[in-house]
Amino acid sequence: MTAFHEHEAGGDLDVFYLDESGFSSRSCVPYAWQPKGETLRLPANVSGRTNVIGFLNRNNEAYFHTVDGSVTQGDHGGDQRFHLI
Repeated sequence: MTAFHEHEAGGDLDVFYLDESGFSSRSCVPYAWQPKGETLRLPANVSGRTNVIGFLNRNNEAYFHTVDGSVTQGDHGGDQRFHLI
């Protein structure tokens, strides 16, 4: 990282840090307490998953992009300035 920060200080590149988080309307209920012999049922709303990837640099510049489904290495919000390494 030191080498990247040195190139950043020289104006050769911008270093951004990436994080990803996902959101889903699908509830995760692995178990529940219920009276013996009774089955609890919860209504389900299954609509898939939306992920958000965010890029942040040391100057607090931030860029965000949503992705429906899985995030892959090629997901950079259509912005060709971002290359994941």
